[in-house]
Amino acid sequence: MMTEATVERLSGQIKAQKILIEILLGKQVLQSAESAIVVRESVRAAFLVTRRGSGAVSEEERRGSNEIFEQALETIEFLKSSGGRK
Repeated sequence: MMTEATVERLSGQIKAQKILIEILLGKQVLQSAESAIVVRESVRAAFLVTRRGSGAVSEEERRGSNEIFEQALETIEFLKSSGGRK
């Protein structure tokens, strides 16, 4: 059984990983239009796979994954539309 400290530690790690991933996504998207397309399509493919689901993950895990993928796609679209590419 997980203790509250373990759950909080995991929560902190997940938040930090999310921030790092957003930084890396942003860097790739802002690098070039081609990079933006590749990143967007990769995230979209992962989103579709988890949305369809499999018996390997619980419904709650699937929802959590899908939230992150949706946020990533929104971030990519925002960065693309901001005109910050070289």
